[in-house]
Amino acid sequence: YFDLTMKPGERRSLRVAIGNAGTDPAPAKIYAADVYTLVNGGFGLRTEGEPATGPTTWIDFAEETLSLEPERTIERKFAVRVPDGTAPGQ
Repeated sequence: YFDLTMKPGERRSLRVAIGNAGTDPAPAKIYAADVYTLVNGGFGLRTEGEPATGPTTWIDFAEETLSLEPERTIERKFAVRVPDGTAPGQ
């Protein structure tokens, strides 16, 4: 979960921790995906291969298929750049 306030044209480098709290290796596909609000609460998630829209297009995050070892955490770096001319509230 990230909560950022950025201005048009601004770029930030961030890191995300990805972990496996289980006792067995876990296959994973990591990628930036659109999320959206569902009726009556909760959120939906666009699946792999669906085109990114809106602010998700501002994220430079490399897709990766990997095996997460049990009780381990890895970090991945990514960048966010707000396009010039972006209206407030996006």
